[in-house]
Amino acid sequence: MYRAGRFAKACFLAQQAAEKALKALLIKRGGVYERTHSVVTLLERAEAYVDVPAELLT
Repeated sequence: MYRAGRFAKACFLAQQAAEKALKALLIKRGGVYERTHSVVTLLERAEAYVDVPAELLT
């Protein structure tokens, strides 16, 4: 999609993939996650289980 010039769609799908992966991690490790669509919030919660690079939280 990115190569086809569909940047908005590519960004949306990348965000969705990151969100789903983080929620899966939180379910696997902790059983629950906050109801949010914020990747940053999910990354902050994931810090309890994995090392999250600081540059991802800015």
